[in-house]
Amino acid sequence: MTTSSNKNEIGRSSSLEEDKPVLCGVNVRAAPVDKLVQLTIESFDEAGELKDDENELPKVLFFIHKWFLASDELASVFVDTYKNLARTSEVCPPNCQHAVHSKLCTRNSYKANICLTLRYWIQMFPVHFDLDKKLCKVLNDFTNFIQNEGYFTLSELIDISRV
Repeated sequence: MTTSSNKNEIGRSSSLEEDKPVLCGVNVRAAPVDKLVQLTIESFDEAGELKDDENELPKVLFFIHKWFLASDELASVFVDTYKNLARTSEVCPPNCQHAVHSKLCTRNSYKANICLTLRYWIQMFPVHFDLDKKLCKVLNDFTNFIQNEGYFTLSELIDISRV
């Protein structure tokens, strides 16, 4: 027979334990890929630096993702996250026009963080982009998409032609 205290113990054992990170700065033991992508994006500040120098999630995700997901598929999750921002309930200031250069637009800030996260991947693991034609196609198509939106500065962040 299960008591309420046993149920709580079972619930605790299957949930994340934030006081015991698996890796330094990483409090996630398991998560769906889209959640890992979101956490990775949110690891960076507006300058593209890690918010917490001890957070190893971006490095670990980009290093081991091939164990469970092809690189082009991981990149596609970032691209889909970017493209779906228009459908999310991101909170922007009243009357936000989502102008390309608006620093007050939350949606644009998140788009920039996505590109900064991809730039981190490109800089930390350039060999991924040298060897994977499908990954390069995803990034090149994404670069073209961003440029068509008028975000030329963001497209430069993920330019893999110099890798």
